[in-house]
Amino acid sequence: MAKQLFHYVRTLWYLYATFFSAIIIGIVNKCFSGFKSDVILILGAICLHILPTDIFWISFAFEFILVGYFVRKYEDFIKRFLSTSRIKNIILFMITVLYLLLLILFKYDYSVYVSGSNLLTNNPIWHQIFVNAFRFLMGIFGTVAVYNFLNFCYKHLVQHCIGDKIVSSLEKIGIISLEMYVTQWVVVEIIFAYVMQHVLTNFSEFIVNNSYVCYFFWRNIIGAMMTLITYMGCKFLKTTTLGKYIY
Repeated sequence: MAKQLFHYVRTLWYLYATFFSAIIIGIVNKCFSGFKSDVILILGAICLHILPTDIFWISFAFEFILVGYFVRKYEDFIKRFLSTSRIKNIILFMITVLYLLLLILFKYDYSVYVSGSNLLTNNPIWHQIFVNAFRFLMGIFGTVAVYNFLNFCYKHLVQHCIGDKIVSSLEKIGIISLEMYVTQWVVVEIIFAYVMQHVLTNFSEFIVNNSYVCYFFWRNIIGAMMTLITYMGCKFLKTTTLGKYIY
């Protein structure tokens, strides 16, 4: 049970990777200022890829978190650069085309789960540098392309097709979606496995043996129930003294 729980917790690697990345950025900003801190952070992101191992996948997450940090830091400069809609649309179009091209060229071997995130692997060094750079550009371009596509759909389609209350509810769920996912990923998988093995198995073997019924029906039913429960749970935790302190 402990081993299984550790496996589920480890799948949330991006949480502690984000935590440690924030600490690194904070320490650098405390010790250095201005352009010097930016150079050190960029060099640090490169150096993290030279580590012999990346158990916590910090080096994989750090570079993406760093981009988000720079976007927030130089937000005013970016807005001035994209002040005209024509320049903004051209850049977004180019990014979307590049993302689709990278998506088409992406191979299974490029996955971080297969090739790893550091440069010291069994692959030739230049091949690993290419793979890491490929993944990084694909992640950045994909984030911008997908975000702007969804933002366009939301502004021009969703708000005109459904009521304000539904939009407001979707926004609230989206705000705490990470909290729900973290809770659900650990809880739902354990509960789903228990229900399938100890409850539904005794009720009918057909439910367990038929993959369509098992995963496309019962898994979604249990998942929907747990989504509602975790939503209400997260909302309640924020009202407690400890919850207020944490959030």
